[in-house]
Amino acid sequence: MFRQSNRGRDEQSVYRSRSPRWEGIDSAFSGDGDIVDHQVALIEYENGAKLGFHANMHAPNEQRRFCVIGSRGMAEGDFVRGYLRAHRAVSGERFFKAAYAEDEVSLHYVAERGMARDLAAHFERGDPLSVSVIDGLAAGLTALKIDEARVQGREVNLAAMWQRFYALAPPSSRPGRRA
Repeated sequence: MFRQSNRGRDEQSVYRSRSPRWEGIDSAFSGDGDIVDHQVALIEYENGAKLGFHANMHAPNEQRRFCVIGSRGMAEGDFVRGYLRAHRAVSGERFFKAAYAEDEVSLHYVAERGMARDLAAHFERGDPLSVSVIDGLAAGLTALKIDEARVQGREVNLAAMWQRFYALAPPSSRPGRRA
């Protein structure tokens, strides 16, 4: 979608309204940016768990959905529409439901306040963080490697990278050693 041949679409209001999002370039269609219109990744973890990821930057109805399905249940949500639900696998019983109000300032789907509270509690009282720094770094590395696979057009094996990564991490944060 975001090719020079579509440059005439710059005049459409949806693209003008997004112009600050294009990382400083004048046009999403100029060819000067690395704007991915769609992306699919399949990830297989060492323990056999699998993850399917799909992103589309040209959907007319903005959304940021996720669904995690495991042996004991399912969690699903949409960060744009502001909901999170969890169901048990066998009974289908919904055991968690939350709705989140929209925030005009937030860049993280209203999560800033909760993240700030967690950080303040961690620094002021030593409360544990809900997500460790190591897990945050691992998530960021995974995202970078998804992009690497897209750019190179090939499968990327991360086993050696994870081995090096966790060798440098504190022993308590290594897979299989968590409390």
